[in-house]
Amino acid sequence: GRVVFGGDDVHTQNKEIARFQELASCPATLEASASADCYGLLPGHKAEQADAKEAYVQARIRGTPTWVRLPRHRWPKHWHGKYTDPVCLLKLALYGHPQSGGFWEEHAEKQLHAEGFVDVPEWKSCFWHPELNVLLILYVDDFKLAGPEQNLPVAWERIRRRIKTGEPQPLGHFLGCKHEAVRFKPPGYDREVDAVVYNMEDFFVKCVDTYKHLAGPSVKLKQVPTPFTTESPGPAHAPYKEGAWLECPWCCGRYPEEDFQHGHTSDPPSKHKYTKQQSDLAAPTVRDGEVPGILASISSKCLMQILYGARAARRDLMRAVCHLACLLYTSPEPTRLRRISY
Repeated sequence: GRVVFGGDDVHTQNKEIARFQELASCPATLEASASADCYGLLPGHKAEQADAKEAYVQARIRGTPTWVRLPRHRWPKHWHGKYTDPVCLLKLALYGHPQSGGFWEEHAEKQLHAEGFVDVPEWKSCFWHPELNVLLILYVDDFKLAGPEQNLPVAWERIRRRIKTGEPQPLGHFLGCKHEAVRFKPPGYDREVDAVVYNMEDFFVKCVDTYKHLAGPSVKLKQVPTPFTTESPGPAHAPYKEGAWLECPWCCGRYPEEDFQHGHTSDPPSKHKYTKQQSDLAAPTVRDGEVPGILASISSKCLMQILYGARAARRDLMRAVCHLACLLYTSPEPTRLRRISY
């Protein structure tokens, strides 16, 4: 079974709640991961991934000594009948300890530096090997390596002689997103090119299922062509009101020029009149004489899931999702349902 540190029950020798100075850990970003994918698509290049084995306990814990109690069923045989409440000194960065992530990250960086990897400036947990010309992305215990195909085995060998990992594999499931290698002929090209498809269909299905489960059986979803309502008629239509307009580079919708100047992208005046019940569906708190919205407790949970999927695989949805985040507690139900339906 898996052994973890019970961080919810940690006390000092004086029976006071222990306070740790947590080490800041900075895993690689989604943008860094996408950069590695792009680098691996260059002619003669390739990208692979591997998982660290029991990553945290490859690092030793430092600082204030921490003593732990083992569950009774995990005691060695010679303890029974000899001890009543034994404790052991924690030596490895066990998962669950507030400082374990930082210690593992420091350990991994030290081992990689010893093998010739150097930090990528301004991008934490990203490393470049100047001799092998490979780019390494480290997200907690997930490794992604991209570079010239003939150099990858050498790079993996250097990594694995200091850090325990599984066997390198072609790109697959990484950071919750399926990476699918494809070849296709882009419009206007006379030859095929390599590409990576980010497939998060299963993830978005779970997002919708979560919304439907939390919102209740009264919620009905239907097929819609876009995630936008009247705020975005699209580039093939006239702007929704008179005056100067600009086109959004993400959704290709047209908006008043002043919205871009002030960084504001609110809905245009709607012809629909929403009832007070509709407007209060996601009210955040109870104010004097008001009833909280029935979806107030689930708005953030659903939105954060969808936002991650948009950042990882569907950048074209970023504006729609972020616009909804601006109206987290006040968005009318038709607007929110349209985004979920899409």
